[in-house]
Amino acid sequence: MAFTEVRIANETETRARDPVCYSEWGRPLTPEQFEKRELTLRAHPWAKARMQTWILRDPHAGRTGTSCETFCMDSRATNARGHTYGIASVFTDSNLRGHGLAGKLLTGVAAQLKTTDPLLQALILFSDVGVKIYARLGYQPLPSFDWIWTVGEHTEPLPRIQTVTREQLLDTRLAAEFDASFSVLPALAQLDWH
Repeated sequence: MAFTEVRIANETETRARDPVCYSEWGRPLTPEQFEKRELTLRAHPWAKARMQTWILRDPHAGRTGTSCETFCMDSRATNARGHTYGIASVFTDSNLRGHGLAGKLLTGVAAQLKTTDPLLQALILFSDVGVKIYARLGYQPLPSFDWIWTVGEHTEPLPRIQTVTREQLLDTRLAAEFDASFSVLPALAQLDWH
């Protein structure tokens, strides 16, 4: 098989990937719950405007072997505004693993984004499978952390949460409080989607 075609999936192709990807991304949901969740997430206004599913296909056999999602986010690099694409849900069909198809897809996605988005500043992804796989593709590992909020009874007062407006997110003075050399600026709609 010659998996050579990298492109954005249409709606039918995107929905066809849901049952295939369930084994990796669906648990603990049932397949039906997973499909409903995916449809709900893709129907959100932010996802409709900013999310794309990409596929690597064998055009002769009409078969998709690998897929991923990208999320276009606003960013700032050295005070110039642009776009950073988050890459998620990289998945290669189990019978096709070990042949470099995920790397071929990610390389193709990066090349197309560089060509089509003149405001491209960075590509980012979070991985549970290890640094070496993505380092071979040019990704640089950086430390990360998760914020986890638990629901339940609290005996101590919760920390004060400050609401930030869209204007404040885009304000250069706010960005200066962080590392101003590069920042991803989450949109309020993106936070709602998450």
